[in-house]
Amino acid sequence: WSLASLGRNLTDTVVVRREAQLVTTGAYRWVRHPYYVVAGWLMGSVTLLTGNWLIGVTSLAVLGLLVWRTPLEEAELLARFGHEYEEYCQRTGRFWPRWSMGT
Repeated sequence: WSLASLGRNLTDTVVVRREAQLVTTGAYRWVRHPYYVVAGWLMGSVTLLTGNWLIGVTSLAVLGLLVWRTPLEEAELLARFGHEYEEYCQRTGRFWPRWSMGT
C-alpha cells in the first residue's frame, strides 16, 4: 500500500526526483514513513517467531540505519516542497500517527 501510494516517487536514495509530487494520501495520511514502520513490525515479528539472535541483531542494525536515514530524507523533502512539507509534518507523525480531537 505504501509503495503503491508512492508510485514513481519511490527512490532507493534520499534524493527527491525532479518531477516528484508530495504524497499525503493512503498510509501517508497518518505517518510520514509507513514503509519503515511496517519494516520494523516485520523484522520484530520475524525475530520473535524465530527466536534467532542473529536475525534480531541484524534487524536492529537495519532499523538503526532507517532511523539515521529518516532526517536526511526529510531534509531533502523540505528543500523540495518547502512550506507544503512543513504543514504536512505538523499534521502527521514521523513513525506514529498524531491523533487530534478534531480529526
